[in-house]
Amino acid sequence: MTAVLLAQKPKLSLRYAQGTCILTTAGFLEGRQATTHWARASKMVKIGAKYVRQWWGVDGKIITAAGVSAGIDMALHLAARFSDKDAVKAMLLYIEYDPEPPFGRLDWNMVNEEAISKASSVNLSERLAELDKVLANKPGLLTKLKG
Repeated sequence: MTAVLLAQKPKLSLRYAQGTCILTTAGFLEGRQATTHWARASKMVKIGAKYVRQWWGVDGKIITAAGVSAGIDMALHLAARFSDKDAVKAMLLYIEYDPEPPFGRLDWNMVNEEAISKASSVNLSERLAELDKVLANKPGLLTKLKG
């Protein structure tokens, strides 16, 4: 569905987390900068996108976000593009969006292989098995991803 929609040449395309990987798989991010959930970053790079570790980002008409919560900020950025700062502030008030994570913001400088390994072990193997099923009819791409 994503590929069909993009083939219609939309003015913008927004994706986060796995959706960014779908865009990459369809070839729409080849050579473009994009972000995704960190657990998918290496796979995205293997199939042609330039991963940048940021909360959300813009490369031409494609806007990507790292994950679900980053998608909120991405959507607010989009709202600002089509309205103004006051309208977005009203939206923030309406949805009561004022994040205060219980242990503070993520410090990406403290993220290391051990932390990633511990976090990614949570159902990641099941999710990757699902991805294998989705890509079963694309053996060349599946081989590329498994490196």
